[in-house]
Amino acid sequence: MQSGNSQALSKVVEAYSLPPSSYKIKRHSRFSVHLDAMVGGYAGIEAMPNEMNSIEWKAVTGLSAPIGISLSWGKRFKLNKQKYRSGDMAYLNRHGQLKRLKGSNSTILFSVIDIGAAVSYRITNQQEEGLPTKARWSQVFSPGISFLHGFRGLPLCIGAGFRFTPNLRTLNGTMQRNAFRADIGLYFDLPMFNIFTIDTPW
Repeated sequence: MQSGNSQALSKVVEAYSLPPSSYKIKRHSRFSVHLDAMVGGYAGIEAMPNEMNSIEWKAVTGLSAPIGISLSWGKRFKLNKQKYRSGDMAYLNRHGQLKRLKGSNSTILFSVIDIGAAVSYRITNQQEEGLPTKARWSQVFSPGISFLHGFRGLPLCIGAGFRFTPNLRTLNGTMQRNAFRADIGLYFDLPMFNIFTIDTPW
């Protein structure tokens, strides 16, 4: 990618992305949908077919930066109407119960790409020149699903997920293989664009 194009892309992303504090939208909304990015580290187990097409299992760690669509629900609990105070983030549900948001949230992330997969490949293979010449941008296409918990007052999430990593694993130093990974990780929550939100009416 040329320098000029890279700078132009950065300006577009900056113009249309949410501010750093936008993770709070998830924490303090009954429900929200975002174009979302997560950046962090993971540990897990990976399945990859060998030369005999049987599955080999291997423990893995690395960096992950999945990007996709997230669905988030603010954590809540029942609030006693007599104890309601002005300013409490509360609402009446369809059963007429008064609920208050805790300031934490649950998220399901349907990721499409993972740019961290290429970075992990670079670190694991210890190649000074970076990615091998055969590496393609298609190798960051890494569909997956993650279930995450967002901490109150922090842009951090912890969660577990499953994802497909295409052609970024080598077998006997020559053969590139697809892999399927189950992992747990700690991530910075970096929403890029808010698509839909159900706020508390109070």
